[in-house]
Amino acid sequence: METDAIGGTWGKATSVLAHGITPKNKLIKNLLDPYLHRIHADGNLMASYVVKYFNNMYDHAGQIAEVCGARARLAYVIGNSKFYDHPLPSDEILAAIFEEYGFRLEGIERMRKRQSKSGLYEAVVFMRRA
Repeated sequence: METDAIGGTWGKATSVLAHGITPKNKLIKNLLDPYLHRIHADGNLMASYVVKYFNNMYDHAGQIAEVCGARARLAYVIGNSKFYDHPLPSDEILAAIFEEYGFRLEGIERMRKRQSKSGLYEAVVFMRRA
């Protein structure tokens, strides 16, 4: 279960991530490339964690697309991230992944600032099946 959870969990998953994770396809690679080189320079483990998380979210989006009919609406609450002072717009990346499966972004509403680090927020990503 540790390695099957979205993004993995600490423990056994950490040792798996230490070997490196590659983006599962060109979309994930293109979405993450602007951010990974900065994160990777400071910590390979964190870069692998980011890749695993979005690889898993890509699979999740595909499964959601299989069960959502026309005009289905989705709202995902997601926080952005910051690794070694390098921000990662998780909300925007998530929206782009769902667009690959025929969902259209209706908007991203940044709900609140998170208290753990400066510049972090929680957002709701609103999408509709096209």
